[in-house]
Amino acid sequence: MDSRKITPFALGLAILFVVSIVEISAAADYPKVPILMVHGMGGSSSNWSTMISKLKANGYDAQLLYTIDITPNSTLCSESHVTEISNKVDEIVAESGFNRIDVMGHSRGGLNLYDYMRFSNGTSHVRNWISMGGVNNWPCSFNQDPPADPTPGDQTLYTSIYSTADTLVTPSMATIAGARNISVDGVNHLTMPSNAVIITHVLEALQGTGLNDGAGVSKSPSAPTGVRLLSTAN
Repeated sequence: MDSRKITPFALGLAILFVVSIVEISAAADYPKVPILMVHGMGGSSSNWSTMISKLKANGYDAQLLYTIDITPNSTLCSESHVTEISNKVDEIVAESGFNRIDVMGHSRGGLNLYDYMRFSNGTSHVRNWISMGGVNNWPCSFNQDPPADPTPGDQTLYTSIYSTADTLVTPSMATIAGARNISVDGVNHLTMPSNAVIITHVLEALQGTGLNDGAGVSKSPSAPTGVRLLSTAN
């Protein structure tokens, strides 16, 4: 009997080992970076408690997770809110040592982050931009014309998640041309940051599945493939 013959069992183990290496390498190639979470009108940083719990369950260090309590006002387009976000991002970058971070916003928080991207050079620091029920198409100008590109920044990936059951923000208000627009059913506006389905989509977007101008952009490091989500249940 030829001792060099590879048995089906041994071959299977070899394939499993190679696949495991590919998946681990892919995940390692798309590192976890700090995340800033921005609440909506009338909300607070406490709205992100469930999201933070699920992010930790999926391997995020608590030191990478940041929230902000936006100064309350009744305006959707708020230049002062954009300034608060810009200052917070600068603080995170300086504190963490990461030059590019991920951001997510709910409702007006999504609009605040979108205005940060469009009017305050947010693209220089944002890797993944994620909106949940964002009022993204509300007309804001801040005395300057919005950029012609609705997904500014060649190295930023955009994901907008909205619900057909949202009675406050319509799909047409949330969707962004060139972004990855995700429709879900049966989720009301206020519960989006804590909803299991929404969180699943957020976790995927954090792995680099967003879009820019309707197609994936060339980015380094590359997004992982075959990465399992550890925990998304409420």
